[in-house]
Amino acid sequence: LTEKVKQALTTPSGRRGRVGDVGAALSGQPAPGPLEVAAFDVVSSGNLTALAPYDERLAFLVEHLPIEGPLRRVPTEAADSIRQVSEAYDIAVTQGGAEGIVVRASDGRTYKVKPSLDLDAVIVAFTERRNPSGAMEVRSILVAVAHPDGGWVPFTAVGSIGDSTTRQSLHERLVGMQVPSAFRHASDNVLYRFVEPTIVVEIKVLDLQAEDARGVPINDALLSYEADAGWRSVGRVDAVTALAPSLQRIRDDKLPTLLDAG
Repeated sequence: LTEKVKQALTTPSGRRGRVGDVGAALSGQPAPGPLEVAAFDVVSSGNLTALAPYDERLAFLVEHLPIEGPLRRVPTEAADSIRQVSEAYDIAVTQGGAEGIVVRASDGRTYKVKPSLDLDAVIVAFTERRNPSGAMEVRSILVAVAHPDGGWVPFTAVGSIGDSTTRQSLHERLVGMQVPSAFRHASDNVLYRFVEPTIVVEIKVLDLQAEDARGVPINDALLSYEADAGWRSVGRVDAVTALAPSLQRIRDDKLPTLLDAG
């Protein structure tokens, strides 16, 4: 550990840590909350490597790190059934607020088990690209939710959309729905093309965060759409950011309303 990180280590306070806290500490900035280091495996130490049986790696962690404190090992317990794994997950994640659990099977396979959220949102813009065969397809989509006071809040771009067939099919639908927009949104120096807010999609995300790495509440644009004028910004509102969003399916059975996509 670097000296900056060691100095930032503090006693746990119940606040869930975020990856941004680590980045802030490594850059010398004050982290918005307590910073802890909890080891759950061994990559390399002396003659011990990640290729050694997990029992040996776990014994090393038990010998060298305490179970409590800002520098510690992650608690580990044995489970003899799926039910026990589910109960451990419920205690640590559902009730305890942890990010997830790591499950190691007896045959050496390892699983990272995390909660996920399924959300319905509306496609408001897209970027495109040409695939290896030369056909145009969707590169990413910008999705928004309806605000209770009216308007739309674009809160995440989704680049995990599916295979090329799915991307081409979606591109065929979106390219004919483009509308003017006084609001601009770009990613990797590519401007999004705005469309009518009519297609509802279901996306899966690992987490939603209402504040950034500094602990500052996220505040995003509130957009208004009119059939004749297109899109424009009408202010800013409290919002969230989504972690690891992926498209699950298009919900043609739902409407772009507050009830179905709010």
